Amino acid sequence: MICDVSGLAQKGTVMPSAVRIGTDLGFLGVSLFDPEKTMFEINGDIDLYKFFITADYGMSSWEFSRERFAYENSGSYIKAGIDYNLLARDPDLNVIYFGLKYAYSSFDESFNYSMTDPLYYDYAKEISKPGMSAHWYEANFGMKIRVWKDLYLGWAGRIKFAKKTSTNSTSFNTYFIPGYGLADSDSRWGFNYQIFYRIPFREKPPYKAKKLKEKVERDPESQPINNQQNEFDFN
Repeated sequence: MICDVSGLAQKGTVMPSAVRIGTDLGFLGVSLFDPEKTMFEINGDIDLYKFFITADYGMSSWEFSRERFAYENSGSYIKAGIDYNLLARDPDLNVIYFGLKYAYSSFDESFNYSMTDPLYYDYAKEISKPGMSAHWYEANFGMKIRVWKDLYLGWAGRIKFAKKTSTNSTSFNTYFIPGYGLADSDSRWGFNYQIFYRIPFREKPPYKAKKLKEKVERDPESQPINNQQNEFDFN
């Protein structure tokens, strides 16, 4: 892969050609239709021919209460990584990719509950866990399809793994991690449905010209004159 990137750099193809900026439509739907949750995520990538440098930033809050307890969680997260484009020569710049990301989340959470004892008294307690953090990795696969001019729709499936959460002396375990989900497992599947807008910096390398050049180089009859000259050249 290092040799491949070096070769591309010499040809200028590894130089950034565009930035794609978007958001997660699924999170917008959750925020609109679930009064207990607010979620928002910004997605971006830099086009480096066969590779994409990717980054996500998101915020979330979740508050819910039941008969005798309530839970609150709010925080933000960032993810960064690299994707490999399986359709680097697609004329419409569609993308099918797989890649790896590192994710970090910081958040606060609290849990309060109440108890009623008919013989003695009512009891209520709140447990707060401020300044919590977690990090993990994500292996992802997905696509981004051009629907109109520089507008793209995409989806991504991902598995989140190797989760590590900061410790706290309180008596309840972390329930939810922004960007990760429920914290009861060290790995978790996720799915995103996204919309992007592509902002080009320059044109990507000419695909058809490159294919023609490769064909000429492979064709033994592409240089008949040179071969003939070499046959009679005794100097």
